[in-house]
Amino acid sequence: MASLSFVSTAWRALQQPNVLAIDVRSANEYNAQHIPGTLNIPHVHITDAVSRNVIPSWRDVPLLLFCRSGNRSEMAAKTLRSMGYSNVYNGGTWRDVTEAARALSLQFQGGQPVRSAQVRTYYGYT
Repeated sequence: MASLSFVSTAWRALQQPNVLAIDVRSANEYNAQHIPGTLNIPHVHITDAVSRNVIPSWRDVPLLLFCRSGNRSEMAAKTLRSMGYSNVYNGGTWRDVTEAARALSLQFQGGQPVRSAQVRTYYGYT
């Protein structure tokens, strides 16, 4: 069951312009089940992702982090905040983010949320 506080946080984050949705679970967990279109950067690689510009260098970029329980996303959020990122959201679990996205009729593409109708149009569906 989704946590109302995490769903609420994810819902607020998903309404930010240019938000990036990042699943911080391991690659194996991500490959087993994930939200299509989100980025996978395991929490232990967050610092490296910043140095390689996988995560944009502008420090006010909205970042929505999530994992299986919310613990690793909180660790990654603390790391990013210590690096000067000021707009970091712990969205809790990937199920919480899915629920928030569904409530807003969003899907993900390249880590960014887009309206479901835009995704259908992008992929040639009507």
